[in-house]
Amino acid sequence: MKRARLFLLLIVAALTLIPLPGYARIRKTRPPASSNVYPGVAPPSPWAVFAPLVLSLGFEYQSDQEETQYEFPISLEYNLTQKLKLILEPTYVSIASKSVDTPSVNGFGDLEAAVDYEFLSERRYRPALAVEGRIKWQTAEDPDLGEPGNDYTFGIIASKDLVYLDVDLNLFYTFIGDREKEDEVEISLAAEWHVNRYVDLIAEVSNVMRTQRPRDATIESRNEIEATLGLGWQINKNFRFEHGVVLKERGEWELVVSCEWNLGGD
Repeated sequence: MKRARLFLLLIVAALTLIPLPGYARIRKTRPPASSNVYPGVAPPSPWAVFAPLVLSLGFEYQSDQEETQYEFPISLEYNLTQKLKLILEPTYVSIASKSVDTPSVNGFGDLEAAVDYEFLSERRYRPALAVEGRIKWQTAEDPDLGEPGNDYTFGIIASKDLVYLDVDLNLFYTFIGDREKEDEVEISLAAEWHVNRYVDLIAEVSNVMRTQRPRDATIESRNEIEATLGLGWQINKNFRFEHGVVLKERGEWELVVSCEWNLGGD
């Protein structure tokens, strides 16, 4: 068991140091901790320590007249208990400039870490409820690859399984570390319709509301709404593939792809 735990720590360290292929799933909303497999009181096994680990790799593409940006996010989720989950999210970013006056840049962006705790389990007439605390550290290799300052996010996650439809609602408040920007309130609602045992239809609407803070009353509050449409393919009990498009209110769009490997199966 000690060797297995050591091996797991080495895997986590390697994945955070090596550029692997924004958000590692195509949705912003998170499911509760109990949605991941946790061995619990199962008979001890050298491989049981790997069962609560979920690895997600993503690819995001967006382009405008000035540049093309590629992001390769990775998400590592690990259940310490049935209701307590740790999350680590490094991102590799490549920005290809279309102007001869602006250099292209690539490297690691900011690092995010989060803790989810599910304090209320799902029942027939009520959703599962969880709280999340998240920190975004300013670790980008280049200023253009991240945001200045450390951000602190707190929020609540509500999830309900309606047999053929899974619904997730996330509400978060973020204290922005950059003093030139406003704090943010984000609400995201996602639904996943199980067409059959292999195919899911994914839809999400997200609204980010920027607040006015006393330190800079000249900044006007504004909202930013985006919608995601996509498909999920359950290849087997361990591997899942998702792809879709994020539509933004100013006519912009973003291509998103992700694959998820659940070592314990689901």
